[in-house]
Amino acid sequence: MAHVMEIGPGSRAEPLHVYGAQWWPFWNMSPDDPEMMLNFLIAMEDTTFENGATRIVPGTQRISYSGKQGEESVASWNEEAAVAVPLKAGGCLLIGSRVVHQGGANTTKDLHRRVMTMTVVSTCFTPEEAFPLLIERELAKTLSERAKKLLGYKEVDPFGSAGLWTGFAEDRARVLEK
Repeated sequence: MAHVMEIGPGSRAEPLHVYGAQWWPFWNMSPDDPEMMLNFLIAMEDTTFENGATRIVPGTQRISYSGKQGEESVASWNEEAAVAVPLKAGGCLLIGSRVVHQGGANTTKDLHRRVMTMTVVSTCFTPEEAFPLLIERELAKTLSERAKKLLGYKEVDPFGSAGLWTGFAEDRARVLEK
């Protein structure tokens, strides 16, 4: 599932942020831990410095998440450290969960900056979008087992757990069989 992010003419830049900060388990992960979330930004038209191209802070893919970890916290980054990443229409920017970034300011009078964004999160985390509530059951039944897992229709059972995010104590995949 994807959605479109648009920055219209005259829009201010977004605040600097990281995607991984939404999930508390990331807060104590070290820069050496595996990447657990990726976001694909696909340009629907050319993105430029003028129309708000995404800006990243180079090197932040190696930061720790926690704001309690001193100089490497997101709050310590100045917008002046961010650099624009222009894309041609159809180009893709892959952003990991640690990368400090922002949508840039759109200083144009009549140009929009549109990117399609698709976030992929490890199945051990609650997805950003509630796909089982958004995708019709009949369509979900036709998907591959891997697609069902990525969209939250397959149970991920931690060792020793009774299960996570079940419906009436049933794996979501079994709910599709009804």
